[in-house]
Amino acid sequence: MDNIKKVYNSLYDKESKDIFLKKLMYNITADFCHVFDLVSSHVRTENDFQWHSFLKNISEISKEKRVVIYGAGGEGDMLCSILESYGIYVDAFCDRNAKLNGKKIKPVISPDQLLASYHERNDFCIVIGTEMFYKEIYDYLVKNQINKNDIFGGTAKFELQYFDEELISFSDREVFVDGGSLDLNTSCIFLRKCKNAEKVYAFEPDPNNYKKCLQVKQERELRQVEVYNFGLFDNNDELTFEQFDNGSSRISSSGNSKIQVVALDDILKDENITFIKMDIEGAELNALKGAANIIARLRPKLAISVYHRPNHMIDIPLYLKSLIPDYKLYLRHYSIYPQETILYAI
Repeated sequence: MDNIKKVYNSLYDKESKDIFLKKLMYNITADFCHVFDLVSSHVRTENDFQWHSFLKNISEISKEKRVVIYGAGGEGDMLCSILESYGIYVDAFCDRNAKLNGKKIKPVISPDQLLASYHERNDFCIVIGTEMFYKEIYDYLVKNQINKNDIFGGTAKFELQYFDEELISFSDREVFVDGGSLDLNTSCIFLRKCKNAEKVYAFEPDPNNYKKCLQVKQERELRQVEVYNFGLFDNNDELTFEQFDNGSSRISSSGNSKIQVVALDDILKDENITFIKMDIEGAELNALKGAANIIARLRPKLAISVYHRPNHMIDIPLYLKSLIPDYKLYLRHYSIYPQETILYAI
């Protein structure tokens, strides 16, 4: 309880404190109502998405039609849990990743199967279960003659994530670390927002995601970007890794492969780092400890995910305050789901 009070009191504004309390209540109770309240109070969404009206609409249409969730990743799983906790049965997932079939409680059909079944029987509605690809999927469905009235879902304005304009400003010579670069999208957003960026160091341990990063770097001629096929941690080591070829890949004792991890204090010890972003599936606290010297010496801006592990919303703020007592800490949330809570240290 003392640590909870310390973190609450260390947060710099009212919005951060309210987000902290709502996320804390969700972590304790697993009751989605706290997330719904968080979204309605603090999350900027497309088309003014609200959970209560969304659930009411799906509940009504599910009396007549089956429900298919397009997107079988972590957000799709979360959406399925939410719908079924409110008595809305989900018939299947749809996903382009055929590897997911057999790994889910629900069957996973391909987009081609989805379209063929819809046009043959027209007996189901589609709920988009991913925010990152929401618009892409919506446009794809409409282009393939899916009735707009049969498409549901919502998304936060997630492009603000890591670079919230209310909190982040850029200097003339920014050196950015992109921890968990996935497909280099975050680095590209940074380069669009920061016209005078000097250097970007992107770290992506998943081999197939790393290849995507190299492809994007080459296609867009991003000469100031260096991409490393390493994970970030508190030491240099080889660790077991669970590889999904998407944003859910993570360090895990039950993993199916091995990756190299490095400490930022070792690999970038001579660089003038000004901004560090980390979204690395639960390894954030370890990686921050591996960057302790850089943080203490250079005092960079930080945008750190604190939603992968319940204790991180407590432990990470306390750790950062122990390094730099006068860091200003802010919490912001960038999803209609419980994920994507970011701690800024400025």
